[in-house]
Amino acid sequence: LCKSKLDGHESAARLIQIRLDTQFQLRDTLKLQDERKRDLKILKGKIKSLVKKYQSKSQQLEEISSGLYSDKESAAVRLHQQIGYISSQIDALVKDLGIVEKIRELSAVKEKLNVDISTLKDDIIKIEFAQKKRREEVYREVTTNALEILKLDLPWQEDFEKAENLDYSFEKDSISL
Repeated sequence: LCKSKLDGHESAARLIQIRLDTQFQLRDTLKLQDERKRDLKILKGKIKSLVKKYQSKSQQLEEISSGLYSDKESAAVRLHQQIGYISSQIDALVKDLGIVEKIRELSAVKEKLNVDISTLKDDIIKIEFAQKKRREEVYREVTTNALEILKLDLPWQEDFEKAENLDYSFEKDSISL
């Protein structure tokens, strides 16, 4: 199968299919990348909002507890609150780090896809060039052979014996000298 010859239509259809597939893949990758960036932005906004709420509630708790506890107990409560706040910041940063790592992975995938697309485009250009060159070679060969056949024909047509240029078109079903 791999070494079987393809006609021009099958080859062109395969190239078009490859080009369309890579375009679809690129568009889907870019769409996913945009969605993930939006999700990251939303998550960062939620984190900021939660941190503000936490700070506000911590401050309210501190105000309420300052009247109930002695100085040592108030200091212990404040330290406990600070530890909780720092712990929540660490958790948020770890979560952000996971998102950033995922974005890096997706960026690497995108870069690989871009390289693959570029390679496929180069391959398509090479194939198209080779097909054009082959088409020209076949055209010349058919022209040369047709002229030789005409010259070898019986001398019934003087124009055939003197023919130097021949033009043909399979699409138009025509031959001219």
